Amino acid sequence: MGDWYRHDIPAWMDGTEGLGDGAYRAYHVICQLIYTNEGPVVLNERGIAGRCNQQVHRFRKNLKELIDAGKVHLDGGRIFNERCDRELSSVLKNRENASKGGKSPRTSRSHRDGRDKASVSDHDAHRNDYDEAVNDHDALVSDQETSVNDHEAISAASKLLRNNETPSSVALTELKPIRRDETRQDDINTPSGSNEPSGAADAARDEDQSEPESTPPAAIQDEAEPSELDDTWPAEERFWDKARIARLEAVGVPRSRQAQLVKAMGDDFEGAIDVLDRASRMKQPSAYVGGVIRQRNHEALLERPPDPIMFSHPADPSSVPPWVIERRELGARILPLRKGRWEWDGRTYDDSGDQLDG
Repeated sequence: MGDWYRHDIPAWMDGTEGLGDGAYRAYHVICQLIYTNEGPVVLNERGIAGRCNQQVHRFRKNLKELIDAGKVHLDGGRIFNERCDRELSSVLKNRENASKGGKSPRTSRSHRDGRDKASVSDHDAHRNDYDEAVNDHDALVSDQETSVNDHEAISAASKLLRNNETPSSVALTELKPIRRDETRQDDINTPSGSNEPSGAADAARDEDQSEPESTPPAAIQDEAEPSELDDTWPAEERFWDKARIARLEAVGVPRSRQAQLVKAMGDDFEGAIDVLDRASRMKQPSAYVGGVIRQRNHEALLERPPDPIMFSHPADPSSVPPWVIERRELGARILPLRKGRWEWDGRTYDDSGDQLDG
């Protein structure tokens, strides 16, 4: 559905200045319908005449004037306009380019290569900065771990001295700070009857304080996002699948709009699924779905048979006699007086069309 098209104002004014009021109105409505339908429209005289606010016989006269002037032509029961066809071709070409990401064909290979090389150089520079920051962070963590080990060694030695439990076989020089590449405190030979080595206590404490393993984020995401139904399921089941509805709502197509689409398509669930899949790849999925809904409703309006009520007035009773409808269709102005009485050209008629006065 063409929501936008180019309007050449000077060309329009020059091309329509010779048309009458009725022909101008009919020409404008026909062009709008062609753009909305993105192609020629079916010649539904009653439907198009209603949109022009004209009687059918007036519309036929105006349409003949447009055909004689070369503004439109009929082929296979459809109305064509050459300028509309050119503009729609341009719109469809622009839409196709937009679906490809808007890449310009005029970009030279050398320009693209230079731009790609510059991007690679910037990426390498950022990568080097990141590696340096990681190395600095590792060095800082190593210093922190060394400080912690030094503190643990000093605390263990102080505890033994306070309790007068320093073994005679252990010299004070051996209670030096523990480095990551050196022997731990629990490797020192301790005589029987001494307390548990501090290294074993530290290991037990670290084991008690260890954090439980966390569930990987990917596993949580898999549990939170159930998969959609495959093509082996009926179309209606796949259309109302909660996972598929949630995916479309995430890109801006609410559940109510999806329900409107399948209703406008006459409960064609397979066709509605195809439309929604195409919409999910568009830049504006909700606008695309709305355009399809409007187009379907418009086509249904054009294909619907004419309704006699369109030739009635608000003050008419619920049942309008056939002769009143036929006369009004030909342009007669017939007004209701009271139940079963009608006024036409100053005379009174009953529901059967018989004149009651004079």
